[in-house]
Amino acid sequence: GTGVTNGDLVFISANDVVTKTTLATNSWSIGLALATAGAAAAVSVTSNDQVLAGVLTTATAGDTYYWSGTAHTTTIPAGGGNYVWKTGIAKNATDLHVEVEFIRKTATP
Repeated sequence: GTGVTNGDLVFISANDVVTKTTLATNSWSIGLALATAGAAAAVSVTSNDQVLAGVLTTATAGDTYYWSGTAHTTTIPAGGGNYVWKTGIAKNATDLHVEVEFIRKTATP
């Protein structure tokens, strides 16, 4: 694996390691990393009903967040063929209430 940061959307790769999800990764994501972990470390994840503290910056409570491929964003990723994942709802300026949901695969131009 490549290591993950607290709050990253992750999936289990073919060689049985947890890796950060990119927008080109199919819908096999399993949740958000509960802590930062190195490439060879065990990774705990959550997919719903947990608050991850400090994974957002300057968020507005109630805003919906999606995975950009590298971070949480309020903008739904657009590019053709991307997988769109909802990651949760902002609880306050820095904390995310986790609600991982596969939304769709965008159309390929």
